Amino acid sequence: MTSVRSTAYSIVGLMLLSILASFGGLIAENNDVKSELGEEPIQHQATSPGHPVWAEYMGAHWCGPCISATNNLKNLYNTNGDDFTFISIWESPTTGNPNDSPINRKAHIQSASGYDGYIPKTVFGDAESGTYYTGAGPYDSLYTAGGDMVDANNYQLEVVQSESNSQMNIQITASYLGTGTKTVYLMAAVTEAIGGETYSAGSGSDRPPHLWRKWLLNSGNTGFESFTLSAGSPVTKVWSVPISLARATSGLSSAENFLTVAALLNGDHTSHRDVLSAADANMAPTIDVGVQSFTVSNQFAPNGGYVNGDIIDIDATIVNNGLDAYNDGGDVR
Repeated sequence: MTSVRSTAYSIVGLMLLSILASFGGLIAENNDVKSELGEEPIQHQATSPGHPVWAEYMGAHWCGPCISATNNLKNLYNTNGDDFTFISIWESPTTGNPNDSPINRKAHIQSASGYDGYIPKTVFGDAESGTYYTGAGPYDSLYTAGGDMVDANNYQLEVVQSESNSQMNIQITASYLGTGTKTVYLMAAVTEAIGGETYSAGSGSDRPPHLWRKWLLNSGNTGFESFTLSAGSPVTKVWSVPISLARATSGLSSAENFLTVAALLNGDHTSHRDVLSAADANMAPTIDVGVQSFTVSNQFAPNGGYVNGDIIDIDATIVNNGLDAYNDGGDVR
């Protein structure tokens, strides 16, 4: 199952409804017909900086203010998830602090010059101190201001995950749009979209989002994958890991709760680096949905028309004309 946002399906549904509406003049009036589409609350989203933004959160199950941090991260992600993603390094009530050796990201955040010994800590763009090395949020203004990303418009990341029996196949592609060549490092991890455990502080129902489960490392398991990028020559890295790394929770199966996140750095994990781009498996590809063909037939009225009780047959072909539709040389259907 390839993870994509439900946005594409909503767009397709709205397009089909719009086309069907054009047949309204042929439909007999029925005052008992009720609308099946209820009003949705308006989501107020922060202004995008025009490129992806990456953040890392550090907290613990016993920390009350950490619940505010995770809720602020979730709110920003739910409204701007097409160009914002993050990872949670979190102390569990059952297993304690995660053992994420050899990367040791919690120690990395704590060793920053701006660390004051308190949590929560939320860091945008691997900042070591200052505005982007912060606490519980909210974070909308930091995101809108650019999230401490560097040269982000010259890099792109795409994350695709798909099920294969008990394994999740992961494919991450990095591209460079600038001039010359750049050596980069890929910080990638398996996370749980919704953490499998709850905070012991608060109501006991809050869960850390994007909870770290496993790093996706180089072949020697010594650090992040590294490679050289040049314009027009994307590089793809692949992994296959057990789906069970992500726990089932909150009505989601392990596969549904499995979320790969990634960031592109200009150096390895041993120091604070520039973050160049970010992505996760929920970020949808470029979408430009079109209706390639659409036919309606009514066996009860072969010459056209419709009255209540007739059964109509609809045959439609929907295509994505977005840029990513051509990655494999053809349409996505």
